[in-house]
Amino acid sequence: MERFVTVTKRGGAPSGKVKEEKEPRRFSPYASAARPATKRKPQIIEGVENMTRSQITKHLLSTLSDESNPITHSDAYERAEHIVSASTGHQVSNGGHNRIASNRRAYLDDRAEKLAVQKGETKGAPTDSQVLRGVRIYINGYLRGTTDIELKRLAARAGATTLPTPSGATHIVTSMPLSGSKTHKFLTGKARAPAQVVQPEWVTESIDAGKRLSERRYAVVQDKTTRTMFDFAGTTGDSAGTKNSDSN
Repeated sequence: MERFVTVTKRGGAPSGKVKEEKEPRRFSPYASAARPATKRKPQIIEGVENMTRSQITKHLLSTLSDESNPITHSDAYERAEHIVSASTGHQVSNGGHNRIASNRRAYLDDRAEKLAVQKGETKGAPTDSQVLRGVRIYINGYLRGTTDIELKRLAARAGATTLPTPSGATHIVTSMPLSGSKTHKFLTGKARAPAQVVQPEWVTESIDAGKRLSERRYAVVQDKTTRTMFDFAGTTGDSAGTKNSDSN
């Protein structure tokens, strides 16, 4: 085997130091400017460079009430630049860092308070009649012949309150039929005073008439399981009231 294969041993390293020659650095148009090789010293607490990570964590957790603590007294919200998206309209709420994200009720109460302040210039004017005082309205979907903002303005001038959710509403205003699930919930609900689902004309015509009209003429969901004395007589509440006024 040795007759056909030549085996050579690898020579050892030279005794002298060999200077390594590096390739010249390629040109980079996006190269960053050279910075001096200085070690940055964090200014969190004094002597932090000699502390371990666990010691720093323990110190931060034990000084949460201190104003110098970066966890509980962060000023990142004030130093941040808040941008409103032009495509979606989303924006950062004022004081959002102080509000708990899961507490939606607090957000809705704050929103309703701000809307009430905005409507304060016209609400309760001496020339307006408070025919809808005590009425809590929730607007659900499309409104025929008017807009969401206009109906809220008219309802506020008449003494009504507009709610952001159907919970606690006395009247649900809409021009379109409710979905199957909402209709089933409305008919089978066991609330003491279920909300009346009416058309927006009930609000406008009640204001024009100067009194709160009956909701039966403007009802979107007809409950056939409950009948009144007017159903047995074949008349409606408004027509019966008109006949009585004519007879007097």
